[in-house]
Amino acid sequence: SGAFIDYMHRTQLLAQKGKFVADVLYYYGDHVPNVFPFKYSDPAGVLPGFDYDVTDETVFLQLKIKDGKIAVPGGVEYRVLVLPDHKILSMAVLEKVDELLQQGARVIGYKPENLVSLVGDEKEQKRFHELADKIWGIEPSEKGEKKYGEGHVAWGVTAREYFLSKGVPADFNVEESNSKTDYDYIHYTIGESEVYFVSNQTTKRQKIHCQFRISGFQPELWDALTGEIREAKAFAQKDGLITVPLTLEPYGALFVV
Repeated sequence: SGAFIDYMHRTQLLAQKGKFVADVLYYYGDHVPNVFPFKYSDPAGVLPGFDYDVTDETVFLQLKIKDGKIAVPGGVEYRVLVLPDHKILSMAVLEKVDELLQQGARVIGYKPENLVSLVGDEKEQKRFHELADKIWGIEPSEKGEKKYGEGHVAWGVTAREYFLSKGVPADFNVEESNSKTDYDYIHYTIGESEVYFVSNQTTKRQKIHCQFRISGFQPELWDALTGEIREAKAFAQKDGLITVPLTLEPYGALFVV
């Protein structure tokens, strides 16, 4: 229908203009088979409240450190890099992890135990294990954290647990719910504006209080279905967070700007 097409146009316009914001970059590995599932599989352990992006080896090897954050080509930046739990990496990726840590990255992941394939000779296998020992230690405990170069490596902890332990609040939080699946959000930066697309994933009309990790703004509510824009009349700001009450129809969504 025309209304649905208008809705898609509005949402796509904001998404195309915006720069995606996520706290975590998840490296989903270079082993075979290599298929990434849906968002709620949450391999990085970020949900609820935080978001993540995924990368393959090609992009991984191009990562840089910018102002203490992990940056990909194109300018998107992340607070933390998360490695897969299967403990299998290529030599090139392990060397890149070493480089990023030396420059100040924060990395979450268990010590790798195996090369991605058996193509490496004994010399390369030895170099792989020596570098892993250097980064994580020879016999690391099940859970820990270690300073390495200018950065830190942690293991045995999810990204969400790691952030909360460091005093980093969730980017998006629903006060009435701790569900990973009832609500979803996407955060974009457009110029000086922060844009959150918040959606109700349930079959019921929901009245909720949403916290956003921004401050100093007069929030506006943009209805992508009707095009209506209105100021949020009731909201609160405290400790770098804005809390906005929202009413979402079943499977409904709003932009909070």
